[in-house]
Amino acid sequence: MKLSSKIVFTHTVMLATLTCAAVTRTSAAEAVPASDAAPAAAAVADGDPSANPSAVAEASASVAEPVDVQVYQAPSIEDFPTLHYPRGQDPMEKEGWVHLNFMVDPNGKAYEISVVDSIGGEPFERDAIRAVQKARFRPARDGSTPVHAGFDLSLLYATNPLYPGGRKVASPKFVRAYKALADSIERGDKAAADEQIPNLEVTSIYAYIHKHLILYDYHRKWGTERQQYADLLTAIAHVQRDWKLYLDKKTYVSSLNSVLALALKLNDLGRALVNWEIIQNHATREQIAAWQPTMDQVSRLRESGPPVHLEAEIENGTSWFNHLFRKSFEVVVLSGRVSDIKLRCEKKFIFFRYEPDVRYTVDPRAGECIIQVVGDTGTKFDFVQL
Repeated sequence: MKLSSKIVFTHTVMLATLTCAAVTRTSAAEAVPASDAAPAAAAVADGDPSANPSAVAEASASVAEPVDVQVYQAPSIEDFPTLHYPRGQDPMEKEGWVHLNFMVDPNGKAYEISVVDSIGGEPFERDAIRAVQKARFRPARDGSTPVHAGFDLSLLYATNPLYPGGRKVASPKFVRAYKALADSIERGDKAAADEQIPNLEVTSIYAYIHKHLILYDYHRKWGTERQQYADLLTAIAHVQRDWKLYLDKKTYVSSLNSVLALALKLNDLGRALVNWEIIQNHATREQIAAWQPTMDQVSRLRESGPPVHLEAEIENGTSWFNHLFRKSFEVVVLSGRVSDIKLRCEKKFIFFRYEPDVRYTVDPRAGECIIQVVGDTGTKFDFVQL
């Protein structure tokens, strides 16, 4: 079945050239030992920006030179094929959403296509990849020269029209389970709450988002901060520019504040900076002012300070994505297997085989980078930024 495609751009386009020269290797013996590391940011109260991170020790480090991207023209879509609703899926009952990251070559063709996240499963992912492979792009240009470039986009599979009020409606079964779960959480009845979770039947983006928001409430009472963080990231990652279709502003801004607080607690400082940019576009002046001292300190920490450790896991599929906070890093595998590292930077695309006990340093002129760690599902590792 064919349907109109909705294409949502979710990140700044990243310009790149194919090279590995932008990364230098250093043996682990030359790196700062983990025992010398200090926490990058002290715990902050959940959603409370007034609790600032504690001061950290100063350390010498070179400051990345600013990268001039004004001479570049970002890639754009020239022709995109019609999406095909996967066979076996009922378009009147189930929506799909796929977030993709890929490179665009100087000829305007996509390569290195990766699924960052999705709703609906593999059938939607396969069609999204097919569409990107057939699409034609206007390549990025460095002056008059076409160059390789990174690209992020989201594809929405939906045939149901928006209901009055501009929101997707969840199924009656979902609504009953949601209300029962919320009541059980409020009463502190974990057994009753556990019975309702399997009944949260997701058939729309709206239901998917609210499922993970209620799971965040569940994990606040009976789970870990890492589970809470995953719930919120999963929920608001699918909102992006269309958040008004699914959430009221109070819920959206509250979620953004909670994500930032948890990112700081868990040392996910690259994502914290990205989330901070979003918050400044939506939060009140008072909220922004309350966060400012904390985020100023995080910015200083990026330039110098102790190693930043982030516990990471390849939870779904075979890749883990994140934003680099610093240009030097190590990936210390705790269990499982890591095979490759890919970096999609503003002016470089870098690929290399993973080697243990090696510190990698990215040329600061490469600009901001997204890292992709490729390995087996369930692999756990310590992502150390130095």
